[in-house]
Amino acid sequence: MTTTQLPLPPGVRGSVTPAFRPAAESFGKLVTRGRGGGALAARVRGETVLDLCTGWSDRAHTRPWTPETLALSFSTTKGVASAVI
Repeated sequence: MTTTQLPLPPGVRGSVTPAFRPAAESFGKLVTRGRGGGALAARVRGETVLDLCTGWSDRAHTRPWTPETLALSFSTTKGVASAVI
């Protein structure tokens, strides 16, 4: 799989393989409609098939979200814990 510079949804930066273009479109619709930002990366058999980011890392919209931006993640272990229990 080769990652190419396909046109991405407005406001989304990064790269995506042709087969994962629908995932990039969904990511753009989901994350760009709210405040903040986000990033999404996916690998298949060791190859990066999509690597995207969008939005802002601050409320003043002066710092764009980058792949290195840290994000808070609350309650992410509840599903795993309930499956284990």
